Amino acid sequence: MLHKVIEPDAPEAEVDLLPHYGLCIGASCGCGQDADEIRAMQGKGMNPDEKKKNSDGSLTVNDMQGLHESYMFEMLSAVQDKEKILDTITDVTYLLQPYRRLYLVLRNDWSDTAERCVTGYPETMRCVMRCIPQNDSESDAERRYAADSGEYEFPTEQMLPALDEERSEPVTFYFLPSHFSDDTIGFAVLQTAMDAKRSADAISTLWLRNVNNSLHMIRVVSKLIDYSIHDSMTGLLNRRGMEMMYSRRRERIAPDDNIIVWVIDMDGLKYINDHFGHESGDIGIITIAEAVRAISDKDDISVRTGGDEFVVVSAGKLTDNDGRERISSFERFLADKNASQKGRQFDITASIGYVCFPASEMEQFDEKLKEADRLMYEYKIARKKQRGE
Repeated sequence: MLHKVIEPDAPEAEVDLLPHYGLCIGASCGCGQDADEIRAMQGKGMNPDEKKKNSDGSLTVNDMQGLHESYMFEMLSAVQDKEKILDTITDVTYLLQPYRRLYLVLRNDWSDTAERCVTGYPETMRCVMRCIPQNDSESDAERRYAADSGEYEFPTEQMLPALDEERSEPVTFYFLPSHFSDDTIGFAVLQTAMDAKRSADAISTLWLRNVNNSLHMIRVVSKLIDYSIHDSMTGLLNRRGMEMMYSRRRERIAPDDNIIVWVIDMDGLKYINDHFGHESGDIGIITIAEAVRAISDKDDISVRTGGDEFVVVSAGKLTDNDGRERISSFERFLADKNASQKGRQFDITASIGYVCFPASEMEQFDEKLKEADRLMYEYKIARKKQRGE
């Protein structure tokens, strides 16, 4: 068509037909085209180096087309849990082959959007990922991992603990900064053989950019989830948070463990609000929350379910005696708090009920919660009668 418009009277040049691709090859200028050259260009795609693969299918040279055609971005974007994102990043490291080792080093507080690092690096960092290609026959004795744990923390001035490891041959380390906008998240380290074709090139830069975006997205999502599962006044979990955390906690409960649920209800909140103002009522709620924290272990689920009601859930080698001891500790905390407020016109107290049950009944959590709530109200009524109310 172009030929007829540009030079309608000139003879048409013959073109080659590529049956495999269904292409008719011909230059717009009328020059002939080499079919084999066109086929090779299509095979190379976006990469100036022809794609080559090992017998196991892993790439042996840079493949920008492979990176673009992969679902790396979609895979990382679909993750909303910061505990799973590192495993997902590990799943897409094949796109960087060939490499010897790949490390991801992050700030200890990388997931906290309230913390920013715009100059340098903090004093300590964590090597949260050490990746080794599956086809590496020399890696059996080395540990692969992907975990955001204090176990892998090291002084930043060390740069990377792996630098000090003994090796039988020289290697190259490429340090690539990991950041989102001007906020430093950490850095990635690409370890290659001295004669490797792989380097810190456009492919590794684009790969890391996808990782940076996914880490930032996890931070944002984590913050939104954090807002949705916590009570804004006390900082304790809300009811949704309780359900979420209990669902996760169940996976770590041993068959011979016991579970204790305490239900706590602040006494006289309406009276305090009516006679001393809602600000005083808020002080009472916050004080009860402090008492809840004081009796809770680090793995316990501490909750403000709403209004003046609170819940604590604990699991382990617990007995009824542990339930009673926690109540005594709770009451002592409030007594000491009241004693320290000499000028205040009211005391802050609460009623508590609890149930202790075996792990075999963990699926009956809602029923156990109602039972603890019933026992709490029985305790509250008994105390009122004792005071002559």
